[in-house]
Amino acid sequence: MKAYKKCELKRAYAIRITAILMLCLAMTAVFSTVSYAASCPKGGEHDYSVKLVKQASNSEDGLRTYTCKKCGHSYDEVIENFGHEWSEWSVKVAPKCNKTGIEERHCLKCDSSEERRIDSLGHNYKLKNEKSANCTENGYRQYKCSRCGHSYEEITSDALGHDWGEWERDGDDEVRVCRRNPAHVEKRLAASETENEEDENKTEEIKEEKEEKKPVTAVGSTDDTPTSESDGSRRGSLEWTGANTIVAAGGSMILVGLGTMLFTAYISPWLWVLGKRRKKREEMQRRAYS
Repeated sequence: MKAYKKCELKRAYAIRITAILMLCLAMTAVFSTVSYAASCPKGGEHDYSVKLVKQASNSEDGLRTYTCKKCGHSYDEVIENFGHEWSEWSVKVAPKCNKTGIEERHCLKCDSSEERRIDSLGHNYKLKNEKSANCTENGYRQYKCSRCGHSYEEITSDALGHDWGEWERDGDDEVRVCRRNPAHVEKRLAASETENEEDENKTEEIKEEKEEKKPVTAVGSTDDTPTSESDGSRRGSLEWTGANTIVAAGGSMILVGLGTMLFTAYISPWLWVLGKRRKKREEMQRRAYS
């Protein structure tokens, strides 16, 4: 451990001594140069001639060289640049809404110039048109740029759709008019009178069949034979004697059951066929006017 410390101390002393020697050598060189420059070896003072090696400019330094005519000793002198004298910035390329511009300036002493970028202006939108929603079109606002004319639309509300009135007969057609806009009219082929009469006859027949299938009611009477009503039509209401009251009540329940079965088996298919015919006719009307 002691040997290591002694080694480190010797190394530190050696570094210090080396630094002192280098400083002495540098001072010797400086003093010798000054003394050399102060007096010429040929006698007396130096007699220097001046040579312009490089002219100074606005951005670069210049250089002069001095040479003694007697001994040839020489040294250089740096000439500092004198800098630019810039003009004001002026627009070279004007900026636009979505494009950058360029501005430049020039040196008043030389031909140097500089350029820099101008940021884009961006659009200056203003409201140009506004429209409310109607039956078929959305409501919107239209904006337009005051500088370049670019425009866009902003939807404010959805289309309202038609508000149709009732169907009305117009010759061979049926028409209905939109309550919001009378110019919007829809037409369809009207059903013929014969078809309407057939539908009405079918309806009447169905009603009569229902009336015929109504259950009979038992009413006490001294007559043993059932009699129909005075108008001669069969309405399903008969008078029975008191002896057959119980039998009539049971028979009426049977007739109700039979009437329900007949209605289900006979009338329901007719109603289904009529519904299909009506749907088919409406589909043909839509195709004719679409």
